[in-house]
Amino acid sequence: MYLDGILIGSASTSNTNWGPLTVNSTINNTLYPNGVLTIGIQETGKQEVLCASSATTITCSPLPAGPTYTPANSSIPVNGTITYTISNAQAGTFYGIADGTTGSSYSQGVWATSNGSLSITTNTFTSPGNYNIVLKSTSLSGVSVCSSNSSSASLSVSSSLPLTLISFNGYQADERINLAWKTENEINTSQFQIERGADGFNFGRIGAVDAAGSGDHAYAFTDNAMQSGVNYYRLKMIDGDGQFSYSKVILFRSGNTINDEWKLWPNPVKNILSVSRSGSSAAVINVYNSYGQKVITQPVFNFTSDINFSGLPSGLYSLQIISEGRTIIKKIIKK
Repeated sequence: MYLDGILIGSASTSNTNWGPLTVNSTINNTLYPNGVLTIGIQETGKQEVLCASSATTITCSPLPAGPTYTPANSSIPVNGTITYTISNAQAGTFYGIADGTTGSSYSQGVWATSNGSLSITTNTFTSPGNYNIVLKSTSLSGVSVCSSNSSSASLSVSSSLPLTLISFNGYQADERINLAWKTENEINTSQFQIERGADGFNFGRIGAVDAAGSGDHAYAFTDNAMQSGVNYYRLKMIDGDGQFSYSKVILFRSGNTINDEWKLWPNPVKNILSVSRSGSSAAVINVYNSYGQKVITQPVFNFTSDINFSGLPSGLYSLQIISEGRTIIKKIIKK
């Protein structure tokens, strides 16, 4: 017996019956789809004769189902990956992801060990562009290898997450941390997750703010339960396809904080507000009126300093102290 003209097995007989022939026992006698089997007969002392009428094309039945998957259309940043979820996986079937144009593999294939849902994560995409993705299922069953028709997906790889973080900062008020950030050019932005950590490396989620999804926006979040010691904060910025990136990390200290280092008197104040501190680092004090307008800016280089309120109308003012990368807010009443 020949497969595409290559001998894969033989048997001797002294009558009209012959066989069986063993196949799929070695790499050299394994059958495959669309291969053509032919039979050759050779009597003793005579030349072999190929039986053209015996030609049979190997077919696969049944084919594995083409993958049903999500997402069909997606976008990720450069150096990102994407996970496809196949909802109709079949046990004993091999699934993979490839380029629809070149056939290059984009993932490590996965065997389905049971029917149902299966997830495959791609390799990292290092170049921006639009990609034609195909998901394929391959069945290895019985004597044949059967591949399904491909299911196609569209993937856009952009140079960065589709938003620009303009600023991310905050200030400490007693044992609360008020965080604020601004964005521009949001496209399909889904959510901002606020994460806090004690060492600047390991973070846990403490809250979330839904994104507007498009345009330019300002956001805020208050941590009412900051931990003792140093508190590190960062934003996890997530788009509608589940892709994400992180902001810079900022920190605040509780316990012996900057808030404890500064003393202000008298409060309420009529003319001169005295400021003293235990530290020696340079600082800047900004005073804001109830409309959020900055009315005084004063650098502080000494242990004590005076701020002149005499020219300001009566009312409530916010005094912002910025020192060593930290910010606190204190309320001052002007008589």
